Order: sequence, then C-alpha cells, then structure tokens
Amino acid sequence: TGRTPRYGYHLPEQRLGTVRVELREQPRVNSDWGALGCWIGRQVSDYWQVPVITGLEVEPTVDQLKQLGASLASYGSLAMFHLVGVTPEARTVEEAFGNRTPDRTLVLEPGGLKRVYQTFQAERSKPDVVAFTAPQLSVVELRDLAALLEGRAVHPGVRLLLTTNYQNRAAAEKLGYTATIRQAGGLLLSGACFYLMTARELAEKHGWRTILTDSAKLANIIPGYGYNPVFRPTDVCVEAAVRGELPW
Repeated sequence: TGRTPRYGYHLPEQRLGTVRVELREQPRVNSDWGALGCWIGRQVSDYWQVPVITGLEVEPTVDQLKQLGASLASYGSLAMFHLVGVTPEARTVEEAFGNRTPDRTLVLEPGGLKRVYQTFQAERSKPDVVAFTAPQLSVVELRDLAALLEGRAVHPGVRLLLTTNYQNRAAAEKLGYTATIRQAGGLLLSGACFYLMTARELAEKHGWRTILTDSAKLANIIPGYGYNPVFRPTDVCVEAAVRGELPW
C-alpha cells in the first residue's frame, strides 16, 4: 500500500533512551566495539530497551559502529542505540533520553572489555578455523587484513576464511587486497556470512571444532552449529592463523 506502520521505532517516543551506559574504558580497535555490544546485550536483553552510551573519548569509524550494532542485536536483541555526540538523535544526553530519567545505569569499568574476551575460552590450543565475517567485511577491513597478512603464510593446519559482499569483493580485486589474502593462504568469499554456509556440515566434513574470530556476533551464533568459539582482537586472530596456535 506504500504505507509505514505507526508502530515501534517509527515513533519518536519509542526511540528515546531507557538505559544509560557510562564508559570508563574506551574501545580502541574494531573488535572492542563488538565486545562492548556483548557486554551491554548480556545485561539488557530486551528489544524495547534503548541504551544510551556516554563518556566516549574516541571517534568511532563506520565499521566500529557496525560491529557495535551487530553485537547489541545478537546478544540483547536490541534494535537501536544512541551514542552521545555521534548518532543523530543524541547530540546531548538530555536529547537522547528526552529529558527523562534512565531506568538503570551500567558502568563499564577499566578491564571490562578484556573480561568479555576472556569469557570465550578455547578447548584446544590450536584453532581449526579463523573467520573474519559477520558482519561482512568492508573494503577498509579487507585492506587492513591484507596489510596484516602481506608476506606471511597461514599455518597449514588452519583454515582462514573471510566474507564480504560482491561489490566489496570486486573493489578488493582491483586494489590487490584479494591477491594478498590468497597468497597468504586465505579464502575470500562473497555473498554469505560463515554461519550461513552450511557451517555444521563443514565442521563434520573437516573435523572443525575451535573457531577463532574477531566478530562478537559470530562468536554468539556459531555454538549452535557445534563450534567452540574464541573471540579475540583482529591482530590476535591473524597471528594465530599464521602460527597455528592461540596466544591467549
């Protein structure tokens, strides 16, 4: 009919913040934003709650916001967040809450993000798969991974997988990122995230169990397919892929 329901997050009052999240530790790398989303989502698991994140001292990239949103949705079924000074309806804390008092306040203390990583422990010292996926990788993320892999070789006992969309794959081909990833022993796939690629059947066929990833979202989803997920920062994942062992 060409109409939009007058319901849910289409309504301005529904988009107002409900939970205040105070940062006393700053996310630095992309995966830290996924860890932050995991930390919030585990405590605020309610679709109708809207976290308002305050105390940010760094400027997030689009990819970091992508990781945060994906993780919040995965761990808390959260459909929306405000980041004060960054997102459009949160120029100030008062605007984000509509001058209302938050229902509750969460405080991320120093060391909180590392503790999130540590909740994902490996059953083995060697990863079977290292996966960069979920959400699909941007051209910038592919560039950064290619730089980390340049001149190196993935351990023969480890499968390195990356996923992106068709447009980013084409751009990565032209820019030389795909060739660098391929030469290192990685496989760049397009059109689907890893967990949609018959992940259980792949595990059964290849004997895969331990999967290392910098995606908090994937680490939450993949146990349902029989994997032991280990969530770590991107550079740690690359080092593990090359050395064939988990450093921490």
